[in-house]
Amino acid sequence: MKNSYTFSVYLIKTFFKWFLAVTLALGTISTIFSIIELLRRAQNKPHILFKHIMSLSIYQLPEILDKLMPFIFLFSAMLVLWQLNKRSELVIARSMGLSIWNILISLSGAAILYSFLFFTLINPVSAELTAKYDKLNSVLFNQGRNLFSLSSSGVWLKQSKEDSYSIVHVKKIGRSTNELQKVTIYTYNDDNEFINRLDSDFVTIVPGGWRLKSALLSEQTILTQPVGDLFWETDLTISNIQENFDNPLTISIWKLPAYIDMLESTGLSGLDHLLYFYDLLSLPLKLIIMIALAGMCAYNFSRQKSGGLKFVMTGLFAGYGYFLVTNFSHALGLSRTVPISVGILIPLFLGVVVSLSLLIQLEEH
Repeated sequence: MKNSYTFSVYLIKTFFKWFLAVTLALGTISTIFSIIELLRRAQNKPHILFKHIMSLSIYQLPEILDKLMPFIFLFSAMLVLWQLNKRSELVIARSMGLSIWNILISLSGAAILYSFLFFTLINPVSAELTAKYDKLNSVLFNQGRNLFSLSSSGVWLKQSKEDSYSIVHVKKIGRSTNELQKVTIYTYNDDNEFINRLDSDFVTIVPGGWRLKSALLSEQTILTQPVGDLFWETDLTISNIQENFDNPLTISIWKLPAYIDMLESTGLSGLDHLLYFYDLLSLPLKLIIMIALAGMCAYNFSRQKSGGLKFVMTGLFAGYGYFLVTNFSHALGLSRTVPISVGILIPLFLGVVVSLSLLIQLEEH
């Protein structure tokens, strides 16, 4: 028992050494490509300095690493098992009475430990940095872009025009009817001086603007008075309002449920955020599946004495195959072809069944 515990601790330490090395390598490569792409986008924008490019690349890095994390775990586990096989430590482990299952269970402990750190520390920090990236990217590359905010009281929008801007509050949005309820529009000039206020209980979105039904008008020197149906020119539609709330990566897992409730109560779709929330919850099992796939590749490599290239390619194909299945399944969930929970469970179920079945088959032979 003591030897088994000592070997497990050794495996976890070795895994995290490779994990840091792989993360550093992929993070460096991703940052270089990110800087190159940002420099390309900033070619005709003299107001964007190199320090801005560096800030953007740093803020974007956690989001990239989050997406690469399953592959980082796959490659790290493969490297650990390759090292064990190269040093004949697998033979020693077997002589101690340990099987491939003991090794994978020990490595799964690393996945559980990382998941704990991810939920408590990494994800909140990553969400904060991603939010900073989105904000800075908007300021630098999309001058004058409309601003959107969500609160328990509804949706707040800001639309800029040539000589004025408007702050809009919408209590509820009807996605299917193209109608807005309880709308208030505050208009100011460029000197932040109040121009007027429009109120309407029902607004219909039509081509080129919004049609306010039974609108009320308030101005600086005029008290609130009815003005009947009124047309307000704007390019804001339900679809582009929705698009501005489609980046769940800027919200930590602890705040996502409340944010999803606010979206749904306002009338916006929280499907993307719900999918992301479930995907985050499935992270520990997803990482364990990556370790099982690595074990399958390594065990096959050690039994058949195949070349290192075949070992690497098998791991790459296994990881990429799981990536394709996951994306396809998530797309089914987002399109409502299957329930969102089923879209999350399909790749997890297939990953567990395929990796364990192949490991059992290799163990028997």
